[in-house]
Amino acid sequence: MAASVGAAARVLVANSGRIDYDGGIDWSQLGPMAGDVSTYHTDPASDAEFSSRISAGVEVIVTKEIPVSGTVIASFPPSVKLLCEAGTGYNNIDLDACRRKGVTVMNIPAYSSEAMASLVMTFVLSFSASLHSQIQRLTRGDRANF
Repeated sequence: MAASVGAAARVLVANSGRIDYDGGIDWSQLGPMAGDVSTYHTDPASDAEFSSRISAGVEVIVTKEIPVSGTVIASFPPSVKLLCEAGTGYNNIDLDACRRKGVTVMNIPAYSSEAMASLVMTFVLSFSASLHSQIQRLTRGDRANF
């Protein structure tokens, strides 16, 4: 079931601090997609706190690496149509509860793909050059390998 949200959907970013850790995101850049964006910088401490952040009329909820339980999903107002995990997984979201509530779930499958590929190549080069053991030897003052 595809989400059908309004031209200027009301968006809740449930824990923006995990997405906007340095305060550099200008949420107004969502432009015509979001007429009203509410953000909470911290993770909710409980299901009750999470539910209290979701006001009537919110159509899209964005989360990052926090559990979204069936209890929270059951408390969604009828206006909620889309739950977006701003990362690669959705194992922390009760998908059955979303199905029952008619809420579409999405994630960002390409999130961090380039950074991950770069990190893997960095490790491959490091391991192939025995960089870690070289650093350990140098730290001990052992320059025999040079």
